[in-house]
Amino acid sequence: MKSTFKPFFRLSVVLGLALLALVAFLILRESPSNDDLSPEAYDFALADTASIDRIVLWNRSPDTAILTRESGIWLINGAHPARPDAIEVLLETLYRVRLRGFAPDAATANILSAMSVYGTHVDVSTGGRILKSFTVGTETPDMLGTYFLRDGFGRPVAVHIPGFNGFLSSRFFLRDDLWRHRILWTSTEAVEALSIEYSDSSAANFSIEQQGGTWILNSKGKTEPTNGMAVQALLKAVNASQYEGVIIPSDLAYSRQDSLKALPPRVRLSIRRSDATVNSMVLYHVPADPEAVDDDGRPQEFDPNRFYAFLEDDRMVLVQRFGLQHLLKSSRALRASR
Repeated sequence: MKSTFKPFFRLSVVLGLALLALVAFLILRESPSNDDLSPEAYDFALADTASIDRIVLWNRSPDTAILTRESGIWLINGAHPARPDAIEVLLETLYRVRLRGFAPDAATANILSAMSVYGTHVDVSTGGRILKSFTVGTETPDMLGTYFLRDGFGRPVAVHIPGFNGFLSSRFFLRDDLWRHRILWTSTEAVEALSIEYSDSSAANFSIEQQGGTWILNSKGKTEPTNGMAVQALLKAVNASQYEGVIIPSDLAYSRQDSLKALPPRVRLSIRRSDATVNSMVLYHVPADPEAVDDDGRPQEFDPNRFYAFLEDDRMVLVQRFGLQHLLKSSRALRASR
C-alpha cells in the first residue's frame, strides 16, 4: 500500500507558508511602512505655530497637560491661564527644532527603552486635526541634543535648536502648577473695595472703597479722599502681581501649614470685586537660612525677601517682597495730597 504521509506533509508546509505570507501581508498593510531614514522621520518643526490651538503632553506617571488656546488665551487643563513665557518657549521649540543626527544603531534599543519609561508623548493640533505626534526622550551623551521619535517610525533621532546649547526635554513638562500663570489673581472683574492689615504697623492699615465713582480711604476709623494716581497704581498691581512658585506636597513647608497658620500673619489683604467675589492673601514669615545674618552680623530670624502666602483657593505659594512692592502700600501712600 502506497504511503500518503509525504504528500500530506508537503501540503501542510505549503498551506503553512501561505498562511504566514497572508499574516505578514495583513500586518504590513495595517502597519506604517515609513522609512526610518526619510525626511519625514525627523520633521518635527511647525512653520505656522500661530495656528496651533491644542497641545497634549502625557507620560507614564501618569500625568497629562492639556494646553488649549481659547479666544487668544492659552489655558492649562481647561481651567486656568497658562504661563505666557512657558507657552512662548514651547511654541518657539516647535518652530525651531531641527535634526542634529541619527541615533547610533548600537544605542537605539536603549534609547527606545528609556523613551518608553521616561518619554513624554506630544500631540500638536489645530482645528481638531493633529499636525504632529512624537515622543520626547532623554538627552544625548554630550547634553547638546535630545532624542525625539515621530509616531509611526521606529528609529529615534537627535534634535536641537541651532544656536542653543542644551537639551529640550525640560520644555515639555507636565505639572499643572508649573504651567499655571503665576499671577496672583486672574479675575478680570473690576475691584470695588480693597483692604490691607499689617500686624506690625497698625498706622499703615487701610481700606479703600469706590462710592459713586470716587475712591474713599478709610484709615484708623477716619474717611478721607484718596490720591487718584496712587489708587490706579494699586489697582494695576492687583492685576499684575505674581508669585514665585506654588508650595506642593513634596515640599517640606507644605507639611507645616497648620503650625504656620497658628502664628500671627504678617499681612492680610482682601479684595472685593464687582461680581461679589472676594480674593484674599495672607502672608507669613519664611524662616531664614540658619547661616543668614543681618548687616550687624546677628542671625536673622526671618527671610527678609520672601513670604509664604495663602490664597482664597487654599493654594500655598511663595512670594517675593520685591514683587509685591506696588501692592503692599500704606495708608499714607494713598492719601490725597494736601
